[in-house]
Amino acid sequence: MPRRLLQQSGVQQIDSGAFKDLPNLYELYLGTNGITDIGGNPFQNLSSLATLDLNRNGLSVIENTTFAGLPNLFTLDLDVNNIAVIQPNSFFHLTNLVILKLSYNKISEIKKDYFNGLYNIQEILMPGNKLSFVEEETFQDMTNLTVLTLDVHCDCNIKAFRNWLNFVYKNESTVKCIDLDDALLTSLPSCFFDKCNGPQCSTIVCNQNMCYYNYTGEVICRNDQDIMCTGKYI
Repeated sequence: MPRRLLQQSGVQQIDSGAFKDLPNLYELYLGTNGITDIGGNPFQNLSSLATLDLNRNGLSVIENTTFAGLPNLFTLDLDVNNIAVIQPNSFFHLTNLVILKLSYNKISEIKKDYFNGLYNIQEILMPGNKLSFVEEETFQDMTNLTVLTLDVHCDCNIKAFRNWLNFVYKNESTVKCIDLDDALLTSLPSCFFDKCNGPQCSTIVCNQNMCYYNYTGEVICRNDQDIMCTGKYI
């Protein structure tokens, strides 16, 4: 199968359509470069690509057009970048993706629309990110998911996700509490979260929207524009 090896080649930017003349390419390795920007739709016409390796670069944002044009991608490696932002539906086109690697980035939360479209995903590997919030509905449609590896702050932000995880993936996930000596989240008794019974946001600061604790113990609430702000007990 055709492959292109471009590790440690000094590539810093991938322009839109950069590989459009390689429709039969099966594996593409771009790891350990200085890539900080992937513009537009750089992987269009790579309908045969099964492996894409972008580990150890400087990517900070995953846009929702970045991976369009990869209908048969099997493995996507984004380990050890600076990824802090994942736009909604960024992986929507990867309907045949089986393995997603996002370890050791700067991702602080996971929302359900981050991973829309990953119906065949089996492994999501994200250790090394200090997650303070995981929306409990994120993984519910991933019926083939067997390996889930996350590092989270185990506070009230994570309660709903813990309840879901304990019901669905109790013996199959590796979700560790980085602030509790890497204890498994599913091992925590429900009484650990007794303090989390419905804090309300200040009507002045956050207009009665839902609150969460962050890892420092502050109450955080979201307004209608999904902007984070500091709230208070009332």
